[in-house]
Amino acid sequence: MKKTILIFLIAFIVLFLPAVANQTYYMEFLTAAIDVNNNIIAVHGGAFTSIEYDISRYPAVGGLTIWFTPAAPAAVKIEFEWSVSADGTNWSTDDETFEIAVNTDERAVNGVVRVNVPFPFWGAKKIRLERVVVGNGAGNCTAINAGISF
Repeated sequence: MKKTILIFLIAFIVLFLPAVANQTYYMEFLTAAIDVNNNIIAVHGGAFTSIEYDISRYPAVGGLTIWFTPAAPAAVKIEFEWSVSADGTNWSTDDETFEIAVNTDERAVNGVVRVNVPFPFWGAKKIRLERVVVGNGAGNCTAINAGISF
């Protein structure tokens, strides 16, 4: 009798109580925010080192978030570009696929511009932040960072 009740109780727990409900994942690409001056291209392996994340175990659609503090708002673009790898070794950058480009005069909250864009990551095993480009006339941008969420 005890054995039957124990089996029923274990079956009930496994079937009706989820291990984790509404699990979300969020990771930042830079361990410390960077500053990029006017008309400068900051590149992974040079001006900063991006963390490479294995995203193969996450859902295929996620979101990339960028944030920065513009020195002086101007209608000039700041671009964030990511590289992806299908095998974990060879990296490729597609400017149109994994890029967020916004004007430095976007709406800021407490001086910080934050933008989140959903992206499909089908076939990607790893991702990293590859470059940050601050357009000519934008002034310096500080506290630049990016994250990924699923």
